[in-house]
Amino acid sequence: MNARFRPHLLFFFISISAAWVMISHQSLWIDENQTAGYARQPNLREWAQVMIRLKKSETLMPLGMFVA
Repeated sequence: MNARFRPHLLFFFISISAAWVMISHQSLWIDENQTAGYARQPNLREWAQVMIRLKKSETLMPLGMFVA
């Protein structure tokens, strides 16, 4: 095997291994739970109040939270 491809193969196997470790049986991960909290708001006014009140990273991407 060409020595030039060995680092790529090592990176590939480490990535696949990390993907297997990250899989869990939780229905919502932490970031998905935050998005679900915004999506549960009954109207746009309540959604805006949550955006103003909470200062988490989701407030930096309001369009994404609006779409959810």
